[in-house]
Amino acid sequence: MIPSGSRPDLYAIRRALAPYEDRMSETVFTKVDYDLGSLVKYIGLGEIGLPDIQRPFVWKNAKVRDLFDSMYRGYPVGYLLFWQNALADSARTIGIEQAEAPRLVIVDGQQRLTSLCRC
Repeated sequence: MIPSGSRPDLYAIRRALAPYEDRMSETVFTKVDYDLGSLVKYIGLGEIGLPDIQRPFVWKNAKVRDLFDSMYRGYPVGYLLFWQNALADSARTIGIEQAEAPRLVIVDGQQRLTSLCRC
């Protein structure tokens, strides 16, 4: 354990992380390429939702417009990060009421995805 208040050297950091070294080399994510139509479909089916910790939708109309403009021009609009939902009671769907919990929850990209579904 690294003492609080001290500035650890590289050796101390490596020693503190040593018990986790095996787990750190494992792949903990999978890259999946969804097209826009599939994302909207999965949201509509309730398979993609929001964890309870997510803030509410806050983007102004100008920001939504800029997102659509960037997509239209073929500019990158960032990655989306999803978490495979193991806790059915800790998430909610986007814009629809559904009894079943979503299969995937949004960790990063909620404002962008909600923008797509609100239009």
